[in-house]
Amino acid sequence: MNTRELVDYIFELRAAPLSESCLHGFQTCPRFKAFAYEYRNKLRRKVRGAQDPDALAAIWSEFSLAWWLLQEQRFHVLYEPALKDKRKGPDFTARFKEQIVFHIEVTRVRSVCEQNAKLTGIVCGKLFQLPAGAINLLVIVTDQLLPKDMDVASLLQRADSKEEEYFLKQGFVSSRGFLRYYNRLSGVLLRTEDASADVSRLLWLNVRATHPLPSDLRRILETLPFVDRL
Repeated sequence: MNTRELVDYIFELRAAPLSESCLHGFQTCPRFKAFAYEYRNKLRRKVRGAQDPDALAAIWSEFSLAWWLLQEQRFHVLYEPALKDKRKGPDFTARFKEQIVFHIEVTRVRSVCEQNAKLTGIVCGKLFQLPAGAINLLVIVTDQLLPKDMDVASLLQRADSKEEEYFLKQGFVSSRGFLRYYNRLSGVLLRTEDASADVSRLLWLNVRATHPLPSDLRRILETLPFVDRL
């Protein structure tokens, strides 16, 4: 299956701008093409299930993250691997230098910069998908400019203050229950799709993470260039 045939198979002549961006990704990163071929049926089902432009944009966030990861030759990337307990897990699992395994969950939102409450709510909602005993990275993609910092640590302050009602609303049994999941989060990478932005990403590290990001992995995440739409 050549490059154009693979794009046509996945997108079925839908979402022309995104399919052309995917074609560009295949042409610039052969490892991304191999990845897409391996998961072509799953990717095709995802595109078929997208009912509106926002859903397609969310799918592109996953596609472009795979392209981004596969630029690093030392990353071996799996897409939506099954967890042992068969519950829903992260979008990606990657192996780095053969010894380091880390999981990546990606989500796309609009206007995440408008208020910190929205950002912390997103983090809370994604914690349940992070496996225990591993390095876990949450990637949040937004179509707007990034804030100057991420106040994810405010969640920790709420837990230390035992704001039980807040964590019950977020789906946790208690503030202590929240902390068990919070410690699974190694970091949050906030990135923008705005190619003209002065800052394309913002990496927040969880100082309480049971499994923190290794320094060499962190440097890659801070410097590896992103793919942009054509």
